[in-house]
Amino acid sequence: MPKGKLGSVRLVSTEPDGTCVWRVKAEKRAGGRRSITRTIRGTERDARILAAELAKELDSSVDPDCMPQVTLEEYYYGMYRPWMEDSGCTREHIRNVDANFEKHIAPRHGSRALDSLTEEEVRVLIKESSAARNTHRYYRAILNKAYEDRYIPRKFDLRKSEINYKKAPRRKPAPWSVGEFRDAIEKLRGSELVETYMLIASCGLRVEEALAISPSKMVALETTTSEGETKRLLAFEIDSAYTDVDGMKTTKTPESTRTATVAPLVQPRLIELIDQTRPILEEEAPGVWSIRLFDGYSRARHPRYETRLLKGTRSEVDGQIARMYETGQTKARWPQLEKIADGTYVVRLLCGYDDEPIKRYDEVIYAGSADEARAEAERLWRCRRIMPCSHSYLNQRWKRELENAGLRYVPPSSLRSMSETFSARAGIADGVTSKLHGHTTYVTDYNNYLGIGLDDHVAAVEKINALLTDPQAASGTRKADIDWG
Repeated sequence: MPKGKLGSVRLVSTEPDGTCVWRVKAEKRAGGRRSITRTIRGTERDARILAAELAKELDSSVDPDCMPQVTLEEYYYGMYRPWMEDSGCTREHIRNVDANFEKHIAPRHGSRALDSLTEEEVRVLIKESSAARNTHRYYRAILNKAYEDRYIPRKFDLRKSEINYKKAPRRKPAPWSVGEFRDAIEKLRGSELVETYMLIASCGLRVEEALAISPSKMVALETTTSEGETKRLLAFEIDSAYTDVDGMKTTKTPESTRTATVAPLVQPRLIELIDQTRPILEEEAPGVWSIRLFDGYSRARHPRYETRLLKGTRSEVDGQIARMYETGQTKARWPQLEKIADGTYVVRLLCGYDDEPIKRYDEVIYAGSADEARAEAERLWRCRRIMPCSHSYLNQRWKRELENAGLRYVPPSSLRSMSETFSARAGIADGVTSKLHGHTTYVTDYNNYLGIGLDDHVAAVEKINALLTDPQAASGTRKADIDWG
């Protein structure tokens, strides 16, 4: 294979199972270490990506004459992706870019040389992508960086106004109404994790913001009315977020740093739930204390059985059981079977499993007096998350608990839309609603969050009906030709 900008890739041998062995060599034109060689097993694509990574490691100089030999895939994995890691992009963002590149960009343009790509081809790919918005965003950033690195001769004009792609319609369920939220408060009582999340997120928090809440973020807001009455409200200082990929991180935008206030209706119950996460302090020996800190949940699976009475011969009963297994009525092909009379059998069917969440604790040993141990336990507890679980686990529990409670399913993120919708119905000013929910501009509320539920339809129809039945409302007809005589 000819030598190019990223060195050389040579097929050495093919193993008996068909795996190819490649010798990859990258070179540097001047200064420092001049070359680096590696052997890799895999496809030619894997070898070219390794060549790009080695070239990046050697910081090879750019030779415009060799640009045609650098494919988009080589540039992405060897140059652009390491640049994202070095520039401080979150792991979640890099994972999203990887997924979009591998699904929408690489299959059509990955093997193309960078300088052979045309602006029209890139626009067509973005328009035809099933995730056009993200493909446009990521592909444009990749090509702009390639232009800065002198891998393409000119900068493509990929502004959205020039591409004019249509956003895919977003279908999401309407947020809970006021009545549904009240029902959820009652029916989810006792579902500790789900109930805690619901009450915290109802303040208008994003899922990742709610999962990052720790006791240290709790504050009390006190105000005194003109009549001398003192009001005390629970609030959270929002300045961090938690994701499964990046763990704890800063908030999404600078505007997301804010104070979120809890409604007085749910405040007592929420304080009670947070108190249940306090550490357990036990004295193991004189002056030695065990501090058990709530550290999440583990699952205990319990089989669920159903007993049925089947009639017929043994072979006929076996046939009935086989049909039940094929249709999913039982999880076991050979369930327990007991003959109680001639032609009558009792069968115990395995219908599924129930997952019971069990609290998990992290133990810390502390030596000191009782007061010192209590102070240390309090300090450790205040720095830990109130809900120490992953986003995916929260989704599973949320869906299961809503189904068990007979509540209409809405995704956990929908509670933020619910909060904004309640703010709008309560008559709170647009600018205040936007600031309370951490948005850069109030336009975001209207475009993405405010929902229309049954209550809004009923209120709108009642107002229109009141207008139609108002005898004082203006009436008349429209005429095209009027004789003003």
